[in-house]
Amino acid sequence: MGVVEQTSGAVESQLSALEESYGSFSVNQRTVTVPTAEYERKRNESGCKELDVHAKVLNDKTEVLYVDEDGREVLPSTTTTFDVELHRVARQTVDEMAGITCQIDGLEAVTILGLHDGNDESRETVYTLAVLFEGEHTSGTAGAGAVWKSFDPNDHPVYA
Repeated sequence: MGVVEQTSGAVESQLSALEESYGSFSVNQRTVTVPTAEYERKRNESGCKELDVHAKVLNDKTEVLYVDEDGREVLPSTTTTFDVELHRVARQTVDEMAGITCQIDGLEAVTILGLHDGNDESRETVYTLAVLFEGEHTSGTAGAGAVWKSFDPNDHPVYA
């Protein structure tokens, strides 16, 4: 079985498991070019066991929490394995990255990512998932490098 079939099959299984756990949510698909090292890491995973978890946390002013990552404002996120409770990972990531506590209300969206090697366009597409949980701030003050802002999906797409 080739990498395309292997990773797309794993993504289909993961989507089914997410629907069982979290009910309905929107599903998007996006193709992105990544550095060769990231492409290789995702390609070499046995059965596509990792996925990206993002958290969109709102405060009482409906502003969204962003954290600094290499000079960019991004939603709190991490890469994890699929064999954990993903909503707990999202909540823990917010706590670790921003120093606040939040309640995760649900799974807002899932993006199927088709990854291309940025240095070799002839390589096969590798498929993986990025999930976006939505939650609300419950306590704490955002720490250094964390800010509350209005959400613009064009500036901060859910897949990255």
